[in-house]
Amino acid sequence: MGYKIGRSPDSWLIPDVSVTHPGQPGDDYYEGAPLIAIEIMSESNTPGKIDRKIEKYLANGGQEVWVFYSETRRVLTHFAGRDEVEVGRAHIRSRVLPEVSGIPLAEIW
Repeated sequence: MGYKIGRSPDSWLIPDVSVTHPGQPGDDYYEGAPLIAIEIMSESNTPGKIDRKIEKYLANGGQEVWVFYSETRRVLTHFAGRDEVEVGRAHIRSRVLPEVSGIPLAEIW
């Protein structure tokens, strides 16, 4: 499902996978950014596009953005409210959903 962020035409984002905020409004689409957005790098998802998406997610209520790089088998996790990026090569952990911490990347790859 998509997320409507703002009112301009380019304010629609559709992450590859997402976790919504508890009680996030939406029927045909969600209002605002997801709690966690997950993006997968690909030829069509260029670094510039991903950077813009990360900024929009985090500036509009998103708390975490996970970016998967299948070629290098790593995940960068971006967090709201701080200039911090966590690089994961063995496990993924969430700060907003502690029960989703320690997901082994070997199971994903």
